[in-house]
Amino acid sequence: MNFSNCIKKWLSSCSWKVLKEEHSGRRAHTTVICVLHHYPEIAYCEGPLSPPPSPPEEPVNPPEAPLVPQPVVIPQLAQPLILDESRNRILYERYGALNVGGDLRRMVSIINAQFLVERYVEAALVDDGFPANSILANYRLLRGILHSPQGELFTEQTYNSYVTQIRERGTRQSVPYRRILRAIHNSDLFL
Repeated sequence: MNFSNCIKKWLSSCSWKVLKEEHSGRRAHTTVICVLHHYPEIAYCEGPLSPPPSPPEEPVNPPEAPLVPQPVVIPQLAQPLILDESRNRILYERYGALNVGGDLRRMVSIINAQFLVERYVEAALVDDGFPANSILANYRLLRGILHSPQGELFTEQTYNSYVTQIRERGTRQSVPYRRILRAIHNSDLFL
């Protein structure tokens, strides 16, 4: 079927009166050409004309499953690398050297938070495969990176926020643990 016969067939299947009333003059011609341009299969005129096919459906993505909260991972060591009494003594001595004066409540709060952070980070490092003897050999440097990377103590709120981060997100998602990994990556700490 040639093009003009195809158009005649298509127009005869339409209500000519409606087309003429809605689209008179040049406008009807433009509409027909537009339809043929957007729906090239009409130009073939194979068999009876049917309405143009609907555009392909977009793939329907299944609704996403609700996010299941990941468990908080806080590795623990059955036996810490440093005895609690020794760790407390070292932290108190270090606090005294870095902070002259201050109130007792603040000191106790900071040392308690430092104590927990050290135990959590130590356990995560061992859990991640770092040798315990290497951690012990570098504990002084590790402690400095954890608690006073600029040579000064952080605020009480900062230390307490580290403990909260570890308890709510897990050790590996905490600032102190990431600080240690960054020091290892930058070759500032060799474990």
